[in-house]
Amino acid sequence: MPNPILAIRRKASSFRENRVKPLFVARPRIMPEAKTTDSTAQKPKGKCGLVDPEYSLENFLNRLRSTPSVFASLRKPTVKRARLETCIDALPDTCLEAILGNLDQKDFLSARLVCKKLNTVVQKSTLGRKSVSRLQLNEDSQGQLYRFTPLQAPHFDRYALPPMGVIAPMRHLKARMITFDNITINMGMVEVFEQAVDYTLDEVVFDFCHFNLSDFEIGHLLRSWRPRSVSFINCDWRDSDSSQTVAISDSLFALNTQLQSFVFSNIGCKKLLVSDRTLQRFDQLLHLPHSFQLAGCTSNITLSGISGAINAYLESCPRPNVSYHIPASILPPYLWEFGIIENANLQEALQHFAPLLKHGYVAQSSSSNLELRFTSAQRHLAPLYVTIGFRVTLPMAFVSPSVDGDDIPWDDSDGENDTESD
Repeated sequence: MPNPILAIRRKASSFRENRVKPLFVARPRIMPEAKTTDSTAQKPKGKCGLVDPEYSLENFLNRLRSTPSVFASLRKPTVKRARLETCIDALPDTCLEAILGNLDQKDFLSARLVCKKLNTVVQKSTLGRKSVSRLQLNEDSQGQLYRFTPLQAPHFDRYALPPMGVIAPMRHLKARMITFDNITINMGMVEVFEQAVDYTLDEVVFDFCHFNLSDFEIGHLLRSWRPRSVSFINCDWRDSDSSQTVAISDSLFALNTQLQSFVFSNIGCKKLLVSDRTLQRFDQLLHLPHSFQLAGCTSNITLSGISGAINAYLESCPRPNVSYHIPASILPPYLWEFGIIENANLQEALQHFAPLLKHGYVAQSSSSNLELRFTSAQRHLAPLYVTIGFRVTLPMAFVSPSVDGDDIPWDDSDGENDTESD
């Protein structure tokens, strides 16, 4: 029996011999031999010397990675759904605040429980806050704050709160005047005050406070509140270069041009970094400061700067769009006290203010104090009271020698013993 495998081989060989050969036979592409510096590198094996990179193993694996698999074609395409905004999210905060303003205070505060949007609007709004005339903050020895609010009767909070803990309770109140009593004010405390009091104030009082701030930082703190009156009473500055120098300079008044009253009072003689540059701004202000008092301190203010401020008062024009004028006798007077003027005395001051005294007179004069009164030609302005202090150097008084007998030697024996000894 013939072998079938041999029969197939003979059939295939006869087919190859009898097939028609093509006129042109394509030869495989021969790649140029790569230059290798390593003499031990082995050359690729193959009939042509090099293997075509198109048929290399790396190319095959890359094609497998780029070809999408069967399971990838069966996956459903993922579509990112856009977030649908409700009507409340689309409305601005000012519109929502106007709508919620028609509610009473209790319902207005309860609107915070509806959603996050209304919670943000109520927290930032000042409509639901309870208005108080005066608010006072005190600090204890442990650095915690007590809130003092004279609503119906003066009372203190029962529990003291840390500085960050007073933000939420104070945001439900709106005061016209705030007093900071015996508080150490640094940058951390400034951030607490700016978050708790985010509205304008009429008056700010610092009483026995300890400042660790520069003059520029104090000016920016007051600028956020825009008060019309600021008072510093018996405060000290630990950040100043000297214990007698106070970090209040011209920058505080440059950042707060809305001030109508500034009072600085201290027990010890402190020196302010305020110069004539602040008094020169009186001509540029829309309203002259009604009270400018530097009591118990010295500054860099000179007699020329004071005379320029008085001229600004005498030459001030009436306010526009005012059809009637209030009598000056009803208005409280302007109080300007410039503290102690260095390198000046009473005689120099009287000679310097002599041209201005035709509009006023000298109310009181002494070697350490000078009080002037001025009246403006404009009927709507109240009278001006100016007080200037001088540094007086008292001469050394002649002290007579003691004549009370302390320098005379004497003994404790009585007269009888003296006579007997004689």
